[in-house]
Amino acid sequence: MAISDANAATINKMNVAAQRVLLGTAFQSAQTDIAALEAVNLITSGSTLVTATHANASAVVIYTGPSTISGYIMNIFRAGSALSTDQYVSVSSGSLTIGPATYVVTANDKIMWMVY
Repeated sequence: MAISDANAATINKMNVAAQRVLLGTAFQSAQTDIAALEAVNLITSGSTLVTATHANASAVVIYTGPSTISGYIMNIFRAGSALSTDQYVSVSSGSLTIGPATYVVTANDKIMWMVY
């Protein structure tokens, strides 16, 4: 979803109290920068809905696309709320494997991820 100039201006007006930072313009620029990085496959992102099969195996494997991963960002949501538990994540050949640490793999959790 692109942020229009009108929406950026509205966000900028809403953000005047925050030290006159043009937040809408910053969001608009960041969106372009991320799209450019995705275009050259330096950043890939997505989401995965945990299935009963994942829960039974106590692990989720996400095939991200790039053959190598330098780092990742991940959030896990259950019933619309972010989980504050630690999860065990291993990286191998362009995939992320999420398994139990204090996180219990549960059907219908949503895993949102970004790799670079």
